[in-house]
Amino acid sequence: MTENAFPVYDAYTKSIDCYLKPGADAEAVFSWLTGRGNLLMGNEPGRRYEARVNSPIELRKFVKTGSYRSFTVVFVVQPFKFLDPPADPIQMSDSSLIINNPTNANAMPAVFVSGTGAGTITINGVVVSISNLSNGILMNWLAMEITTWSGLYNRASYVTGGPQWLVPGDNTITKSAAITTCTIQPNWCYL
Repeated sequence: MTENAFPVYDAYTKSIDCYLKPGADAEAVFSWLTGRGNLLMGNEPGRRYEARVNSPIELRKFVKTGSYRSFTVVFVVQPFKFLDPPADPIQMSDSSLIINNPTNANAMPAVFVSGTGAGTITINGVVVSISNLSNGILMNWLAMEITTWSGLYNRASYVTGGPQWLVPGDNTITKSAAITTCTIQPNWCYL
């Protein structure tokens, strides 16, 4: 699907078979495997999923002696695999910059800006105008939130335009002179 020329993907399920060693506390393991968080898998180094446990876990006997027990965990995972650990933020010191997205998916960056008065930041032709730069603005395009740098206060009324993303390959970013600080957390991800 596409939404505003940006492809949208559905979450999907990933089942993982697990085994408990003899003497392991199954209740403690099942308690830990609740809710949502980051899912790191040994066969996909350098990647992390955003996931949540989707169904109750049932314990099964694995061998005839009953000393090993198995279970399956079903996760609902978001479609993107994020770079783990994340890339370092990119500090923009000039009025323009080219950033290369080394992945195979569009990345929704978090853009931190501050300055004086009003200004604009443009990523690949998508212009965002900011009416009050004095206290700093965080445009988190991944979460679709516009807040103060601390994330405590909504600042969506100060911003028009967007969302912005970084396509695979080269991306052109420009900022107006009113923006004195611009830091981009790229949020690189893979499909």
